[in-house]
Amino acid sequence: MVGSAVDWEFFRKGTDCLGFQMRLVSEFANHSFRCFKDEQPMKIAVSLLQLVALAIISPVFAAESIDIDLKFTSNQQQRVVLDFEHEGKIVLRREKPAKDGSKYQRLPMKTLAKLGYYQRFSGKGKSNQAIRFYDQAKGRYQIQTGKVGTALGRKNQLVVARVKPGSGKHIQMASIVDTLSQSELELLRNPLDPLSVPALINRKKVKRGSKWKPTDSALANFMAVDRIIRNDVELSLRDVRAGKARIFVLGKLRAAIDDVTTDIEVSCEIKIALGEFQMLEKIKLDAREIRQPGQLAPGFDGRTSVALVTSPDNSCKHLTNETLAKLTKGKTIEQRLKLSLPGLVVKYDPRWRTIAAEDEAAILRFLNNGNLLAQCNIVKLPARPANRPLGLKNYRKEVGRIIAADQIARIVDDNEYKTKNGVRVLSVEVEGKEGGVPVTWLYYHVNNTDGRRMTFVFTLESDFADGFRPHDRKLVEGLAFVAKPAAAASAARRDTKPVRK
Repeated sequence: MVGSAVDWEFFRKGTDCLGFQMRLVSEFANHSFRCFKDEQPMKIAVSLLQLVALAIISPVFAAESIDIDLKFTSNQQQRVVLDFEHEGKIVLRREKPAKDGSKYQRLPMKTLAKLGYYQRFSGKGKSNQAIRFYDQAKGRYQIQTGKVGTALGRKNQLVVARVKPGSGKHIQMASIVDTLSQSELELLRNPLDPLSVPALINRKKVKRGSKWKPTDSALANFMAVDRIIRNDVELSLRDVRAGKARIFVLGKLRAAIDDVTTDIEVSCEIKIALGEFQMLEKIKLDAREIRQPGQLAPGFDGRTSVALVTSPDNSCKHLTNETLAKLTKGKTIEQRLKLSLPGLVVKYDPRWRTIAAEDEAAILRFLNNGNLLAQCNIVKLPARPANRPLGLKNYRKEVGRIIAADQIARIVDDNEYKTKNGVRVLSVEVEGKEGGVPVTWLYYHVNNTDGRRMTFVFTLESDFADGFRPHDRKLVEGLAFVAKPAAAASAARRDTKPVRK
């Protein structure tokens, strides 16, 4: 048979040898002529070799090298599905060492998350930006026998995701209609975001089998970490078949997440479709991670698996020009988070992290470039009569009584003003020491027009005061009192009453 003249083992292993390609095409042409001349049956043989010859002489296979040029065209739309699994042990720092002397407690944990969304690319020039509609975003967390679930709220299904060119910053995410909570942002922010892929893999004239090193900023975005400390990761073009390229991402890295370091061993495969419009199709990531416990979150020792699949899809009615124009008109969409407590909402810079929250209080910490700069305790106070709000002079006296037992602490400043929301604010600044370190305390008393009150107490090292401000005042001004729980429930009951005919 004609097929016997082909060195199939040589072909199977893959080659860019032009001589081999020409020999195969020549043999096919000669045999076709002989079959035609002798009037021999040739349908099966010709069909087989036609497929082989067409594949080999296609531009992708014939070229000695290819350009990996994955980019997103404005208004291009696609469907993305991501499955995430995180399994191992969380590592908690003990308040007191155990009997065996161990300082850490290890608890089994497992996280499963499923994200499904449609996205429409809207960036201009080198700016990668997409507007996403999440129709699926749920996570389940299990620590020992305790289970908790999280999901994206209905008002936050439309999200803008963007990477500013040359900034080296994370992928930013902001809700178009409302504001994301911290848990919602953590649910959405995962490794393998499609917007992070071009900066990681794009490269000119790449030969099959060639290897290269990703930049730190690109790798940080791809792995959803804050920054790279050590980068021993290598990319390689593994093969090109049927117009698709497989790129492997292998190696180890050390990164910073929040205020701690993490060591990750990466094994990842990226598949893209080549041609005039190169498109991302699939990514599969397996990672082994050891993350240290910190002041913002526990550590982790375990494995992470993420699988992402994309496909062209412009069927989402939520991403039409009319819908988006209506929702974004006159809006400045920026990445903010919100903390919701009964009767109030605090919107804040994502550099604040909520450490604990209950109905009456919350603790937040401010992290900037890996440095923990401040802590804020937010506490609800008993309401006062609306016509007798607390004055600055009396608030200063209250703070004075709080610090009276500390012989070093002293009040150095006070102030009174109103926020844009019409909320009256009193502030008192105190200086002192803790453990021999100069410390500044910033006390804020917030009084609503109906008598409801809140207090914000910031603690920071005095050396950080200049670099931290005005983030204290911005957090306070992000507070908005909403309908009282009783009033809201009453309104809800009224809305559900049947209408009399």
